[in-house]
Amino acid sequence: MKKFIKNNYIYLLTLGLSVILILLVLIMNKITPFGNNILSNGDMYLQYESFLQELLSRLKSGSSLFYSLNNGLGYSFFGTIVSYLMSPTTIIYLLLNKFDIHKIFNIIIFIKPICAGLSMTYFLHKKFNSNKWYISILSLLYGFCSFFNAYAMYVNWMDTFILLPLVILGLEDLINDKKSTLYSVILFFIMITSYYQAFMVCIFVSIYFIMYSYYKDKINKDSIILFIKSSLKPALLAAFILVPIFFLIKGSGAALSGSVNEYPYNLIELLAALFTGSHVTRLSTVVRGIEELGANTPNIGVGLMPVLLFISYLFNKNISTKNKKVYIGLLLILLLFFMIPILDTFMHGLHAPNDMPFRYSYFFSFILIIISMYELEFIEHKEFKLPLIIISILIALLLLFRPVNIDLIMIIVDIIIIGIYLGVYFLYRKNIRFKPLLIIMVFIFAFIECLLNVDINLYKQDKSVRNDYSLINTNVDYIKLKDKDTFYRIGTYGDPNLGSKYNYRNFSFFNSINNKGVGNLMNKLGLDNYRVSYFSYKDATPVVNLMFDVKYNVCMQNEYYDEVIKNIYSFRYNKGLMFEVSSDILSWDYSSDNPFINQNDLVNKISKIDNLFTSVSISKIEKLRKNEYIYEVNTDREYIYLYLDNIKFLEHDNKIYYVDLYEGDNSGVLSLAKGLGVSYEKEEKTNGKRIIKLDVRNSKTLNIYFNDDNDNDVLIYEMNNEKFEMFANSITNVVDVSKANDDSILGAIDVKEDNSIIFTSLEYNDGWQLYIDAERKDGNIVKIADSLVGIKLDKGLHTIYLKYELPYYREGMIVTLITIIMLSLYKVMDMTPDKEED
Repeated sequence: MKKFIKNNYIYLLTLGLSVILILLVLIMNKITPFGNNILSNGDMYLQYESFLQELLSRLKSGSSLFYSLNNGLGYSFFGTIVSYLMSPTTIIYLLLNKFDIHKIFNIIIFIKPICAGLSMTYFLHKKFNSNKWYISILSLLYGFCSFFNAYAMYVNWMDTFILLPLVILGLEDLINDKKSTLYSVILFFIMITSYYQAFMVCIFVSIYFIMYSYYKDKINKDSIILFIKSSLKPALLAAFILVPIFFLIKGSGAALSGSVNEYPYNLIELLAALFTGSHVTRLSTVVRGIEELGANTPNIGVGLMPVLLFISYLFNKNISTKNKKVYIGLLLILLLFFMIPILDTFMHGLHAPNDMPFRYSYFFSFILIIISMYELEFIEHKEFKLPLIIISILIALLLLFRPVNIDLIMIIVDIIIIGIYLGVYFLYRKNIRFKPLLIIMVFIFAFIECLLNVDINLYKQDKSVRNDYSLINTNVDYIKLKDKDTFYRIGTYGDPNLGSKYNYRNFSFFNSINNKGVGNLMNKLGLDNYRVSYFSYKDATPVVNLMFDVKYNVCMQNEYYDEVIKNIYSFRYNKGLMFEVSSDILSWDYSSDNPFINQNDLVNKISKIDNLFTSVSISKIEKLRKNEYIYEVNTDREYIYLYLDNIKFLEHDNKIYYVDLYEGDNSGVLSLAKGLGVSYEKEEKTNGKRIIKLDVRNSKTLNIYFNDDNDNDVLIYEMNNEKFEMFANSITNVVDVSKANDDSILGAIDVKEDNSIIFTSLEYNDGWQLYIDAERKDGNIVKIADSLVGIKLDKGLHTIYLKYELPYYREGMIVTLITIIMLSLYKVMDMTPDKEED
């Protein structure tokens, strides 16, 4: 045992310190099991949790793992698994699913920095052939760096964060000793667990290969060929994932949009991002448009010790100039990617992120740790005058310019910690008797740094404020028990992926690989949406309910719905999943930024009815003060529809309808409302750029508070109920759907007119295969509104069978299998001894 401890003490130190730090974080923040707070939030709560529960349900039932109709208009479940659920820690959830999911996610989140620290320990131990105590400190700083603090919820990104030291160690083995196994194996693992991060890693390892080969004087034809072969091998082995996912994301919200996001920040904010206690960038002010979010800096911080060591490294004469050129050059290259938007977009897979900028910032932190290790290995005969002057200047800059991403109190704390580090160093050089005590002090303050960074940036939430959807779940179960129809959708308020959680056909949807055509269409129809990856049922018009088969809604009273029982309402104009329409639907113009015009054109193309929605005249407009207006609408209708943009909130009939600042924090708007004399206690309702329906029976007055002095972004319309009934009654020929599994739909219809189109509310996807009367007829599939499946049929009785097959999955599997066979044959031949000649 003593020998084991002696040989592995740096790993045990890293592990022990990480576990103690995590326990302290849990206790200090009253996180379950030590309190009622939970870490699952944002995308982890809305996407990872939901899709994990759907995966578990599908594994138990034997349902398709390739396609799902549980949310939105259908989506690739294979793509969802690959994008969200390929982390090995998914197994923890599948094994422990009987326990509280929030406790499981706490385990999953905090396993990551432990593994990252151990991975870095192994890397530094092998790279430097060292067993020094400070390896554990650097490893701890890496495991709990800013990247983890910002993006811990993205568990598959964390896997690549863990594996980065190992893939670079493998790359160095390839360059130094022509051993490619570790590099290829780890790169393969990165590719199958997170194809998105794998793209960035491939760019980074290519840059690292060039720089490190230059450092080792090993840039030659043989090494380049070996690098290419060793990189292609894992890509070909992972083809069963990479090939189909490439074609899936081409048509998704994650695809290249042609836009480039610029994330503004200044050099002082970038400097502050290196210091302990700086606020990480989680949500972008570019996307959110809210200054209070803070800076958009990359999450590059790894604590104060690496900052001090980097400054010292610059002046260390014992470290070669070539070494400095390579590692400082790597940092400068990464800074170029941070600062030049087109390079940043390229690094993100030719995609401008909707949020969470600089998703590769841990590369920078990794290089800082390497530089720190070099400095520690050669630190004993150094002068500290220039480094001390430089760190003093940097601190003075922070105090002078006071960047938004670090508080004054933390700058003072940083000054104290820097002073302690420098004092310990000078005392250590004196060879005094208390060296072990000084080493313990370094461990303590590095530990404190990690604790501060995690505690300041921890994104926790009281479990009691998390929405309880037990009522919705109960009501959905009742609907499924009473209505045995093969397919229908249910509209609910709340989280967009409730269909995944409770196994029902939910109209709302949130998924980064959502079909961008569908996302764009929902935007054009005025639904609550966020870019193209999210849309929600809130205040959908009757036209949307009819066209997209929203047969029931839960907890939302509506004059077009009949109450079934309390909190459950049935849409009286439901037409099902598919129905016959004129071929005029193919010329539907949905390009307007006015959703009422788009819906009017849709109704006209189907029923020849004009002007279902008409603009409401405003009889009086009064400006209270800057950015605040009173509108009086002139209408005899009981309800009006507004399409709102550029507002802070509106007040109508004793209710406030407001725009969230960002998820989880509405305090800014409510405080503003209170400051303007609007009651804080009034009912709140989230509202984005979407249609919102208001009851104007009691009051025709709207108070609207804009973000700027501009009142031109209000569209107020009313709907003609009689015309809507005419429109609904014009759709008479519906497909009798007898089967609707996730990946196959079977139905029959007696088509009344030649050259008709069967409208379906299914997303258009290359994976759909169509059989008409048992004969393959993929050519009869047409695209409606660049997003929906339409089927061309002539007059007569027809059966329709839609079957989903994942595009290019077979081709990807073939590439993978051929690669396995070729590699196996090569291995066998390589192991076969040559026969001696006679």
